[in-house]
Amino acid sequence: MFQFHALANVLGRPIRSLFPATDDPAFSIQLAIANRVFYPFDESASKQPPLVIMWTKATPDSVTFNHFVPVVRYVKQ
Repeated sequence: MFQFHALANVLGRPIRSLFPATDDPAFSIQLAIANRVFYPFDESASKQPPLVIMWTKATPDSVTFNHFVPVVRYVKQ
């Protein structure tokens, strides 16, 4: 989680961390901790829209969420 705090300060904007919902009760604590917004120390930068990053895993049968992907809005043109 320290990396998200650092990234928010380096980029100068909030970072929203998304942890996907799962039926596995072992992830309930991680779900509660990881689904949050990390704000930079500079309060004026906190007014920008957050950059959204989702936790994910390499394979469906993996039990470890071990990397991140950006979440972007699709704009139909």
